[in-house]
Amino acid sequence: MKNNRKAVLAAVILFFLALGITAYPVVSNFLYDRHRSLVETAYFEAMEQLDDETIQKAKQEAEEYNALLSKGISEGLNNEEMNTYNNILNVNGDGVMDPEVDQYGFRAEEWESPMNILYTGGQKIYNKNDEGELELTLYSTKTVEIYDEYFSLLNNESCIIFNRTNGYKGSDMFSEGRAMFTDTELRHAQTLRNMDDDFGILPYPKFDEDDVYATTTNGGSHLLVIPITVSDVERTGAITEALCAIGSRDVIPAFYEKSLKSKYARDEESEEMIDIIRASRVYDIGYVAGGTFQSCGFDLANSNNHDFASYYAAGETAAKVKLAEFNRDYAGLE
Repeated sequence: MKNNRKAVLAAVILFFLALGITAYPVVSNFLYDRHRSLVETAYFEAMEQLDDETIQKAKQEAEEYNALLSKGISEGLNNEEMNTYNNILNVNGDGVMDPEVDQYGFRAEEWESPMNILYTGGQKIYNKNDEGELELTLYSTKTVEIYDEYFSLLNNESCIIFNRTNGYKGSDMFSEGRAMFTDTELRHAQTLRNMDDDFGILPYPKFDEDDVYATTTNGGSHLLVIPITVSDVERTGAITEALCAIGSRDVIPAFYEKSLKSKYARDEESEEMIDIIRASRVYDIGYVAGGTFQSCGFDLANSNNHDFASYYAAGETAAKVKLAEFNRDYAGLE
């Protein structure tokens, strides 16, 4: 009898445990949406109580301060200055920065600047050694410094990163005029054609003054796959090479000159910046070919502490094994 009761009790506990696990996403989403709705309602009510003069004053204060930064007058902010700046961005003055309604200095995406920031300091996941093999070169004192500085910046209330941990969306924050800077791929400039505010295009900044500009090619680049059933491999290869050559000669220049510069860029300075971006492209096979650290920036953006050193230490052994397999499988290919 006692065993039956224990079995029934265990079954009941397991049932409610399973029910709780199943219901958690639904309940958490409901609570989040409800909280966001309340915050938005409070925000718009507060905004309705502000007169145009107060709103314009807040905007003017933010613009004046940013103008000082652009001239290099201030290299950093003390706590009081940072609190003042954050209060300017928190338009309705509720003390809570909400990505759905407030203004930000910088918005980042989990796949964009967390990956690109690595290359601004001249670092790469893989490099080729003198023997022609790839070697793991991701870890260095400078890489640690790069990610420490980057995530220290994002730890400020005036900055936000949209990742899978916080669940924020915010895809329209920049186009709505609620973010001063945003990271994105160059091809996305076309999505801003109807944006009311003026905007400029900039390359990723150098990490140090002695570094060079660097913008990595996307790790999700498209591939052309040839079926194994193709009977005339040489003919197919020749056609593919010809298409690539024509694309490089005609299509890519047209995209840069006619689309990016003529249609999407809004000023001559942005056109010059596009030239810098194109000339500073970096290709890292470690970002493209897979491996433990292929998505290092993305992984760190979604981690709890963003600590690169511990992240690397945890994956180093597996990364070297996979790289050895890659070198073995592709040895001899040019």
